[in-house]
Amino acid sequence: NISLLNHDTSHGPSFNADGVDIDSSREVHIYNVTIASGDDPIALKSGIDDAGWLLRRPTENVLIENVTILSGHGITLGSEMSGGLRNITIRNIDARNLASGVYLKSRRGRGDHPVEDILYENLTFRDVGLPVHINM
Repeated sequence: NISLLNHDTSHGPSFNADGVDIDSSREVHIYNVTIASGDDPIALKSGIDDAGWLLRRPTENVLIENVTILSGHGITLGSEMSGGLRNITIRNIDARNLASGVYLKSRRGRGDHPVEDILYENLTFRDVGLPVHINM
């Protein structure tokens, strides 16, 4: 179980640095967080290539809510997806100055397990290049 509550990384983004990476984890709650990032403010992953295929552990049962995002690429699923993602809820997000709002990314060979039961609710985007960006 992982909980990240009342955390603030808004001191300024670092180039190519994710704010919060969740990888091959379950029972995760990210709540009341403020993030500024030079890359993915929040990234949900599940193992990369051979190591991910051997482990075969999805990221699952994740609740992300009441989050403010000040900069970055977007709320990202991927790109490391070897174990899959399931039962993800992302709600009550206030985001601005993003390249993408919702960002789904992967590539050939990066995953053979499902991405399923993903729910987005009450997302507010301002000054966002692409509200939804899919790069597969």
